Amino acid sequence: EDAKLEESLEGLRVEGEKMAAEEAERVSVGSEHVTIEQNGMQEKAKENELAEEAELFSIKDKERTKERNQRELLHTRFRLQHLDSVNTRAKVIESNQRSLL
Repeated sequence: EDAKLEESLEGLRVEGEKMAAEEAERVSVGSEHVTIEQNGMQEKAKENELAEEAELFSIKDKERTKERNQRELLHTRFRLQHLDSVNTRAKVIESNQRSLL
């Protein structure tokens, strides 16, 4: 009877080890899936971060272009005012020369 009990205990021990190994395999596979999912989420977060950086760069580039265009417009207005002033002086001089003749 002790032999039967020992044989039964040995069978239970083997079955328990087998179940523990199967559970460890399930946990391992589950961990791999979680790791893969985490990696995917991290990759997606990085992609979103890069997209945001690109958008910010684009916005800043547009702002710089707008500022440059405004400076060029201001410079052009000053040049036009100067040319208008030179033109007015030339007309006055021309008029004075005609009146002297």
